Amino acid sequence: MHLVHAREDPVKAELTIAEAVAASGRSKTTVYRWMDEGLLRFEETSEGRTVRSIDLMRVAGRQRRGRPKGTSKYR
Repeated sequence: MHLVHAREDPVKAELTIAEAVAASGRSKTTVYRWMDEGLLRFEETSEGRTVRSIDLMRVAGRQRRGRPKGTSKYR
């Protein structure tokens, strides 16, 4: 008799802040700023905040990286 194990989804539904930072490629400060500004929903757990991976990808995809156009340090 063989047991078939359910395949785990490679993308976790709930991420810790450290996992969110790694998944988005953004800084811890940026992820916290998104939460504090209400852009990224989170849950408080006994181990700290968690975010939904789908929400993280939505927010990270919308936010531009770097300086706004025309504000370069070097002109």
